Amino acid sequence: MQILDNILNQGPYRSTSNQQVRIYFLYVVSCIQYSAGWVDKTGKIVDLDKFRSKLNIIEQEFKYAEKTEFWRLKEEDDKRREIQIMRERALADAKRMEKAAKIKEENRIRRGIILAVRNQTGISFGGPVGGSASRSSFGGSEMGSRDNVRPTPSQAEAGNDQPVQEGGEGNGFFVTQ
Repeated sequence: MQILDNILNQGPYRSTSNQQVRIYFLYVVSCIQYSAGWVDKTGKIVDLDKFRSKLNIIEQEFKYAEKTEFWRLKEEDDKRREIQIMRERALADAKRMEKAAKIKEENRIRRGIILAVRNQTGISFGGPVGGSASRSSFGGSEMGSRDNVRPTPSQAEAGNDQPVQEGGEGNGFFVTQ
């Protein structure tokens, strides 16, 4: 009971007089102050006016580092966009070239069919009325004469230099031998 009486006779509790609480708070507060840069390792208060120039230099270095990082990221973004645009252009060029090759192949087949029809029937296609077409306007030799028409090299290689008509006159189907 005597301990309890001693505690009660001391009066109101003061945290500043409690040694354990005082040590705990000094440690916590000093850690906070040190991490914030208000005190140094020895516990002395840092004079900001004395270290103002050092702080300005450090702040400028941080700003420079931020700008450098910003421009580096922007440059990477620009390179990514440029590569993507180049890929899209290459894809469009490939599609265009494929389309052009397909059209050339279709035209070559069409010319072969027209030549086969000319060889079979001796018909003149597309010339002016009453005359024959020139080589420059229709891309071929003088039309109208069966003797003047020769198979193209691609037809000769394919073996279709002698078109033969099946099923009678004028049905439009040809078989090559």
